[in-house]
Amino acid sequence: MAIRLYSILFFGFLLFCLGCASRTILASDAWAQKAKDTPDHFMVGKYKGFEMTEPMADDGCKSPMIDPRDSTKITLFRSFNGRGDYEVPKDKYGVEKGQIIRLDCATGKVVGIFKK
Repeated sequence: MAIRLYSILFFGFLLFCLGCASRTILASDAWAQKAKDTPDHFMVGKYKGFEMTEPMADDGCKSPMIDPRDSTKITLFRSFNGRGDYEVPKDKYGVEKGQIIRLDCATGKVVGIFKK
């Protein structure tokens, strides 16, 4: 009986530790779906207004990013290792419900579409 209790406690502790050690890792770029009708690259925008600047290497993932063709704003959802996943307005770039568009943050270029 005591061994069973210790086994259950150990297993529970192990699951707890694994949960604490988890971190966000984005899906591989190889899993990307092709985005539609995107700009050559997105520009860095200010949260209010439509002023835009070029993305810069080693400057991290910025939000919002702006489509320079029509001023569509996309908002950073998460980032990891120089890639940013952005939420997109409905019916833009082929992104459907439950999906995001991924950008290379140093260039603003689209990597593809991924599940949230």
